[in-house]
Amino acid sequence: MTNLRFPLLLLVIVGMAPLAWGGNAVHRPDVSRNQPKHRPTAVQKLNPAFWFGNLDDPEPPEWYRRDDPARAGKWHRRNVLHNFTFYVIGIADREFEHTGRFPGQIFHPKRGWNWTVCRAGWLRLPLISFKGRHVVFYIGWRERGNFGLKLNFRTKTKAKPAAASARSPRPVGG
Repeated sequence: MTNLRFPLLLLVIVGMAPLAWGGNAVHRPDVSRNQPKHRPTAVQKLNPAFWFGNLDDPEPPEWYRRDDPARAGKWHRRNVLHNFTFYVIGIADREFEHTGRFPGQIFHPKRGWNWTVCRAGWLRLPLISFKGRHVVFYIGWRERGNFGLKLNFRTKTKAKPAAASARSPRPVGG
C-alpha cells in the first residue's frame, strides 16, 4: 500500500492544480480543445446496454483484420466498454480544454512524467503518465475525454541479426 501513496498523492495534486490557475484561460499553445463528435442523452448513459457499444466506430475500420471473417465480433470485443469510458465516466461528449505539460498527448514525447487536466467548466479531471525504459504507465482522463489506465512492463529484446551484421567486424586475433 505504501508504494501507491506517491502516485495517488500526485494524482490528487495534479487534479487540484488548475484551481490555482483560475477560470477559463485564453488560448495558449499548451492547451488543446475537444469538440465532441456525439452527444448521447442521459437516458442512453443510464442504460447498461449502451455502455457495451461503440458509438464512435460501430463497424470495424478497413485496416482492422481485413481478411478475418470474424472481424466484426473481434472489433466489438476489442474495447467492450468504449461508450462507458468515453461517455458515462468520461466527458468526450462535452467541450473541454486539455491542458498540462504535453496536452493532446498521453505520454512525454521522450521519457519521463507527463500530467494533464481536462477542464470542463468547474470540473477538473487529471491524467498522470510515465514513460521509462522499463515501464509505461497512465491513469486518468485522456486527450479525448475518455477514462483509461495502462501499466506495461517492457522486457529486454535480443539484438536482431541485421543489427549485429551492420556493426563493423572485430579484427581477428588483435
